[in-house]
Amino acid sequence: MRFAPLSIPGAMELDAEGKPIVHWEAIDTALLAIVQQKGTLLCSVSPIPLMKQDLWEVFLTTLVRRIGGDARFKVSRWELEATPRDAKEYYETFVRVVQREQPNTFVGVYFPTVDWLETLEVFFEECVARNISLHILSWRLRELPVEEARTLRQLKSALALHPTLKNTRLLPELYTESRDNPTLYAAQTLRLLDYCPQGQANELLGIMTFYRGLQEPNGEASGLAKSLTLLNQMLGRRIPLDCESSAVRALGARGTDGIRLLLWRESGEGIQLVNLRFVALGGITADAPRAYRIQIYSHTAPTQALTSFDVPAGEIELPLLMDTQETLLVEVKPVESSPFVLGTSLSQLIYRSGNVLQGEVSARNQLNTALPFELSITTSLDRSLITDSRPASKGALRPNVTRIVRYAVPLSTVFRPTPAYLNFKIGKETRFALGFLVEPSITANLEASAVDVTEGSAKMGVRVRNQGIVPFAITLRPEQEKEISFSIAGGESVFKTLTLHAPSSQPGNYLLNLSAESLGDPITMLHPILRVPLLCHRIAKPLKIDGDLNDWGKQYNVELSRKEQVHDKPWGGITDLSGRFMLAWDATNLYVGGVVQDDKFVQPYSAEEAWRGDSVVVGISSSRSVLWEQVGYGDSDHEFGMALLNGVTPMIQRLWGMDMGAVKPQVVIKRQGTEISYEAAIPWTQLRPLTPQNSLLFGLCFQINDEDGRGRGYMEWGGAMGDAKRPGQFPSVRLVP
Repeated sequence: MRFAPLSIPGAMELDAEGKPIVHWEAIDTALLAIVQQKGTLLCSVSPIPLMKQDLWEVFLTTLVRRIGGDARFKVSRWELEATPRDAKEYYETFVRVVQREQPNTFVGVYFPTVDWLETLEVFFEECVARNISLHILSWRLRELPVEEARTLRQLKSALALHPTLKNTRLLPELYTESRDNPTLYAAQTLRLLDYCPQGQANELLGIMTFYRGLQEPNGEASGLAKSLTLLNQMLGRRIPLDCESSAVRALGARGTDGIRLLLWRESGEGIQLVNLRFVALGGITADAPRAYRIQIYSHTAPTQALTSFDVPAGEIELPLLMDTQETLLVEVKPVESSPFVLGTSLSQLIYRSGNVLQGEVSARNQLNTALPFELSITTSLDRSLITDSRPASKGALRPNVTRIVRYAVPLSTVFRPTPAYLNFKIGKETRFALGFLVEPSITANLEASAVDVTEGSAKMGVRVRNQGIVPFAITLRPEQEKEISFSIAGGESVFKTLTLHAPSSQPGNYLLNLSAESLGDPITMLHPILRVPLLCHRIAKPLKIDGDLNDWGKQYNVELSRKEQVHDKPWGGITDLSGRFMLAWDATNLYVGGVVQDDKFVQPYSAEEAWRGDSVVVGISSSRSVLWEQVGYGDSDHEFGMALLNGVTPMIQRLWGMDMGAVKPQVVIKRQGTEISYEAAIPWTQLRPLTPQNSLLFGLCFQINDEDGRGRGYMEWGGAMGDAKRPGQFPSVRLVP
């Protein structure tokens, strides 16, 4: 487990001279909690901004002795968390201290930022030239496996230039907030094994993840954690696999007891039928087996097989139903063949919950003697589907006699498309299985994903449909609001309007929980988003654009002063980087004013690349009906960058959108010490289709870029522009008198 002792709230503060004051009791409490989880510790330390090298070495020595020297904590590895530029400055001292105090401990570096590859070769050259140990190299994986494949190629090429680094092992970190995307582990593992095979130079040590990503808010294991449970069963020698579908990928391993295949969906929506074909299964046992037992597990329940059945030896074709972002583990093990042959089929692939699944199965005894025969039929999802385990047929089956058994299995209510298996058991063993899909009868959807708040509340529409034949009692239960209950008949559609209140009057986006239930059973959890607008006041006369903000009066201030607003950089507090912005309007312009506090000014770039240095970016989305999930700007969106080029020349430049007129935006930027003031007037003619009028709504996002000579980091208000442009998630602005 990676543990950063200095990141614990209240663990450390700096005195007036910049010397660290460490509160060891907070660190000890956190460490002991990890030890109780039986985790092995990788201790991660970040450089302290502005700390001199001699103080850094003294502080680091104390830290390593205090934590590494305590046998209770079992620290097995130490790493420096830094940008490549910081690593060049601090890593050698870090290694010297750790190896002096704990000579048998592995040391390495962790790069959490996205620009770490740019200066990596320089860092490698420094390690080789100065004989600095680098046992472990860690970095943060992107969520797109294709992008990470390019990163791995660059990384391996850089390492290959330095033979003395061939024993450096790779420990990437999968950072994701997507608890509903469990396939990420499987996809990334496949890429990593392709590029970093075991037993070769720069092999893969493992994959790290954030502990909070493995737990749901209620404490239950997340989909990521369950997928990891399946992934950890992929022991043995890797075997090559071919996948005809680009949407489905697979990882195979041959162990001493059989073959395991991990399958996952990388793209596509809804349930997909996947045909799994085993052509050659040699090498599992010394003697050719007569049959194989196939067990199928899903990440939704990784310890309980969906189905388990036997198939004759030879070429096997297995149809599987895979849900969106589902991970399946298929185990194939040799067994003795069954004397019974079963045969059946389903008339259709998809069934509606509440229906009765009917059919017939044939059973034949292949031996020359009568055998006890007890056939029962069950479904794979005991909690969601009715399981009737009573014998469908019982009694001896004579040699070479075929018995026909008719069955009818009622399907109870499910509230999402559910792949299922019909399992045919002889005695206690499943001998045959059929896959099918159960569709829910009840669906509930929001009329819009996000709505704007007016005077503290907003109206949100919910559409409930019953596509089955059975009536349902429905309850819509908004968070912190009065619930609504009603009945819905089969084939009926009902529309309900709910009044929702934002949990705060502060401008921003607020995600709420709205559960749809039927007699206590969850149908779905909806997540309406309430946008509390920032109020932009009209001014009586045009502002003079001169960089002096004293004439703005009492406009609303947008504050950037919290750690969670900082991205891709270590943050030393509000003196390191912070900002405050104001908006105003008249019939001609939208006015933007602000003050940025930055301890180190760096802006050597051209106007086209000014965003890479100290600068301010303003994003404006004209439409409030843009989908919340949309990534990328549209034709009605705008983005402007403001910077003081070379510390002298103020500049405002359009970064997205079409230049819409002869009247250009104006800007004045002034720098005094560590404070930079921005004042700009953007003509409404440059913001079409927006037209200035009372109650006009539009989206807006602020971003402060900070270079500091260590690579670009940034602070953001709105949280929807820095890593990707998501105009539907921009907080709202409302023009008011």
